[in-house]
Amino acid sequence: MSPQVDENVDVLVIGAGPTGLGAAKRLNQINGPSWLLLESSETPGGLASTDTTPEGFLWDVGGHVIFSHYTYFDDCLHEALPKEDDWYHHQRISYVRYKGLWVPYPFQNNIAMLPKEDQAMCIDALIDAAAEHPHKEKPANFGEWIERMMGTGISDIFMKPYNWKVWAVPVESMQCGWLGERVAAPDVKTIVRNAILGKVAGGWGPNATFRFPARGGTGAIFKAIAGTLPPEKIRLGERGRVTGIDATSKTVTTEDGTTIGYKKLVSTMSVDILAGMLGDKELMALGDGLFYSSTHVVGIGIRGERPERIGDKCWLYFPESNCPFYRATIFSNYSPNNVPPSDTRLETILMGDGSKPGSAEPSPGPYWSIMLEVSESSLKPVQHETLLTECIEGLVNTGMLQPSDEIVSTYHRRFPYGYPTPTLERDGILDQLLPKLQAMDIYSRGRFGSWKYEVANQDHSFMLGVEAVDNIASGGVELTLNYHNLVNASRSTSSLGASGDKARHVTRRSSESYLSNESGDIAEQIDDDDPIGLRLADGPHDGLLTGIRKPHKRVRVETPPDYDDSSSSHGVIDKEAIEVPTARPRRVPRAERILATMMGSNPIHGLTGRPLIYFTSIFVSLGVFLFGYDQGVMSGIITGPYFLDYFDQPSKAQIGTMVAILEVGAFCSSLIVGRVGDIIGRRRTILYGSCIFFVGGAIQTWATSMAMLMLGRIIAGFGVGMLSTIVPVYQSEISPPHNRGKLACIEFSGNIIGYTSSVWVDYFCGFIQSNMSWRLPLFMQCVMGGLLALGSLIIVESPRWLLDVDHDEEGIVVIANLYGGGDIHNSKARDEYRNIKMDVLLQRQEGERSYADMFRRYRNRVFIAMSAQALAQLNGINVISYYAPLVFQQAGWVGHDAVLMTGINGVTYFLSTIPPWYIVDKWGRRPILLSGAVAMVIALSLISYFLYLDIPSTPTMVVVFVMIYNAAFGYSWGPIPWLYPPEILPLSIRSKGASLSTATNWAFNWLVGEITPVLQETIKWRLYLVHAFFCAVSFVVVYFVYPETCGVRLEEMDVLFGDASTVAGTPSIRAETESLMQTGSPIGSDYRGRPTLPSTGAIPGMSLDPPDVEGDNGKPATPTGEGGPTIGNWLARVVNRSRSRASSGGSGSGSGRYAPIRQGEE
Repeated sequence: MSPQVDENVDVLVIGAGPTGLGAAKRLNQINGPSWLLLESSETPGGLASTDTTPEGFLWDVGGHVIFSHYTYFDDCLHEALPKEDDWYHHQRISYVRYKGLWVPYPFQNNIAMLPKEDQAMCIDALIDAAAEHPHKEKPANFGEWIERMMGTGISDIFMKPYNWKVWAVPVESMQCGWLGERVAAPDVKTIVRNAILGKVAGGWGPNATFRFPARGGTGAIFKAIAGTLPPEKIRLGERGRVTGIDATSKTVTTEDGTTIGYKKLVSTMSVDILAGMLGDKELMALGDGLFYSSTHVVGIGIRGERPERIGDKCWLYFPESNCPFYRATIFSNYSPNNVPPSDTRLETILMGDGSKPGSAEPSPGPYWSIMLEVSESSLKPVQHETLLTECIEGLVNTGMLQPSDEIVSTYHRRFPYGYPTPTLERDGILDQLLPKLQAMDIYSRGRFGSWKYEVANQDHSFMLGVEAVDNIASGGVELTLNYHNLVNASRSTSSLGASGDKARHVTRRSSESYLSNESGDIAEQIDDDDPIGLRLADGPHDGLLTGIRKPHKRVRVETPPDYDDSSSSHGVIDKEAIEVPTARPRRVPRAERILATMMGSNPIHGLTGRPLIYFTSIFVSLGVFLFGYDQGVMSGIITGPYFLDYFDQPSKAQIGTMVAILEVGAFCSSLIVGRVGDIIGRRRTILYGSCIFFVGGAIQTWATSMAMLMLGRIIAGFGVGMLSTIVPVYQSEISPPHNRGKLACIEFSGNIIGYTSSVWVDYFCGFIQSNMSWRLPLFMQCVMGGLLALGSLIIVESPRWLLDVDHDEEGIVVIANLYGGGDIHNSKARDEYRNIKMDVLLQRQEGERSYADMFRRYRNRVFIAMSAQALAQLNGINVISYYAPLVFQQAGWVGHDAVLMTGINGVTYFLSTIPPWYIVDKWGRRPILLSGAVAMVIALSLISYFLYLDIPSTPTMVVVFVMIYNAAFGYSWGPIPWLYPPEILPLSIRSKGASLSTATNWAFNWLVGEITPVLQETIKWRLYLVHAFFCAVSFVVVYFVYPETCGVRLEEMDVLFGDASTVAGTPSIRAETESLMQTGSPIGSDYRGRPTLPSTGAIPGMSLDPPDVEGDNGKPATPTGEGGPTIGNWLARVVNRSRSRASSGGSGSGSGRYAPIRQGEE
């Protein structure tokens, strides 16, 4: 079924960088197809944008200058910025720093400036290289090309170390096809002549002069181009941030929920990200073969006149290891508006030597600035935290800064996608990837859209968009994409004269002129005369690139040799092949920074491992604290004289409605909150739920009528319903399997603390002789709701949700903090990432489950999730929670004494929730539920008995057995029903199933709360026998239906329940399953009779259908000697188990005991 489309266009363009703006400009110009431009940022520009620091320094996202190969691009620039004073024009002055010397650029043409011994070494190596290689032989890679063209001398002291710093990969891993315009090949005769004469090589190439925007940096160019387009056709920010692409239905979904249909799509996002967003395995596999490096841009603003040592330099290159950056740009030389005006008074934040300034008093300028670039990859990691300091030290080491220089501003920004690496495999991959996308009517273009560095300058990128549109509209040839050598063979340069007119000329390639480009990388081209006699061709794609692959986002499961399945396909999935992404620095939202400042210098993000897990678990327990508080707060209020008088002595039915109407709101919200949590995340759902609860509490506090009070209860119920649904899901998703139960029990303890707190607040407020006796307890809801809302801004997001929405880099950071001590390279954290990602991908293969699918396929799990909550309420806990003072009044306690007994009972109730912290992951879930049910049957029966006798000891005995009952419930049926649903439900229905489970809780919660006052008045002591009966029913249901889940991973529940359709059990899963589901288990054969695949097997090709299983009439065969889940068969198994214990001494595999798997921390 096709998604509902909000609007349709002929051509949809994603990304408002140079490529996207080029496409939009051309679409607007030809005035043919309808179009729309989407951009995730708030401003256009992409990788050609400009940032401004608070102090007023401007920083481009890279070392850009404007140099054009195209008249069309020049025309667009002139239209956007037509005035004479819109531009500055510069002579390009560049140097290489080597052994304390400034060597004119390109280095290889100016070795005359080197020390004599280095000159001799370089010339000897050049001559040797020219003599050793025949003219027709092709170099295998860029490293070999360097040595052939320049010899080992220039290679070792400049080309290889510099290119390592730029590309962050070995030059031997790179091909040669991209070199046509980028690297200058030296002329041996000229070099020798210049060395003898001590002469510097003259001007080189057309971009010996270049222009730069006078105001706003490079980003101003593309903002201005965007300004020439119809604003209604450009969507920025949330409206332009793409969250999904469906190539089948040809629709794109944006973050604001809009679905846009298209006929043709021009995408400028990175092509590997595009492949992942499409979800096409073949495309993703191809995209995974592409490699790139990240770029750090570091800016330093300095007070003072530009020093003589800097002069009018533009780009400076640094091949040596005494600094982390490979290039420096004197950015203040490009435009005086790139720095603050000289009358701006700024503080000195740091001295050049790293020391603190002597005075913090702001002083005026003038100012100048240096922009640095640092590359990073998996092979060349960078310490983000110390990079700024290392760069400043590098500037001092290279003579760019003096120790006494005053630094007034710093800037650091990391761009995950910096350089698209021309690896040996690249062309072979692109030759498959781009045509496959185009066959889907998707044109992937741009620096990373088409992944061709040789056409990745601003003008190239802009024209990639223009030519893609021409191809769409009229079948025009895309010269820039397909014929880069032809495009770069001649170029149009433009400069503005005094009148603002454009002067253009075309320069042909010759041995006397160097072809140049805007990147400034290394040198800028090969002399076409080929002085050493070697004409380059594209290097062979022979797979020399090893060990530097980009992280994969696909999975593979190997099929074992002994697994025979005739329907097997070759595409299989393996968890071990899932590679963990390199995490980007997290952008901390403003609200979070403010809150962290308010809370002190040690925010939650400093915690890792157990402290983080326990802190988060305890904090989110505030969500269920509010649930418990609302359950108990009305119990003491409804017996207070001021409350009763204010609302005209309400009847029992009115009191029941007043108490139970909270469940109406909770029931409604719990049905929808699962879907909300899947869309916006667990953390934001907690935030919104607490805000709604705050509003409801405020309305209750200031209620002037029963209707207003009930309205506040309903609204608070909406908040409680959201929190009671999402908090258990969140809790289960951040908890490791070995103590998931413990943390869930801690969460439930928060509920009981809330209940107990409300009772004691009621008790002490009962001494207030005014309406504040009931308003104050209700006001406390606002206090706790507000605290939870603030805290929700700093807790971590669920890693399972992050990976489910493909925020993999954020996900690995959270997983590392939770399980790996904050180290993303920790083996335990990486294995957890793979497990979760594996489950996400498998569930994604199945697709989102409807409610009908959920009941059809996962009916056993859904039944357990719903019945656990229903039975927990029918067991009678809310008779005590809501109406404890009435119960104690019925037993003979009067007034404040009834509330006091309720408070003491609450303390007992809370204390009973502590033992499960330590036994739930040792005993397991089932023994706790079974023993709790037995204890509650006894306690409720005795409460009923003593109320029936109505003897002098009745008040005391009722209090005793109410406490015993509460203690039994608190350690068993209180926490476990909240633990079971989120841990047994698969990710594809986890939120939906948890919503249904919680809705069941609220439905029965409302039923019990509504009818209890009436039943207390009519059937009196018999009421407790009704709930004792349901406790007995609970025992039977658990014994026959509920499996043990202790220690089982969330991602491995499929095998436990036997309803997996995507992956077979691993050896560890099978071991757990055999232990948990062995013969003699009281769990019915409909669970245990399901087949299992070989230990290392899998359903090949991610088939959605389970493997064929032999059986009668299409049903799995029942194991020999076992029948269905009948009472007779159960009794037979009990007898057999008893005999087995007697013969084995109660141990061994034949004991029939449940043996939960222990998964201790490493």
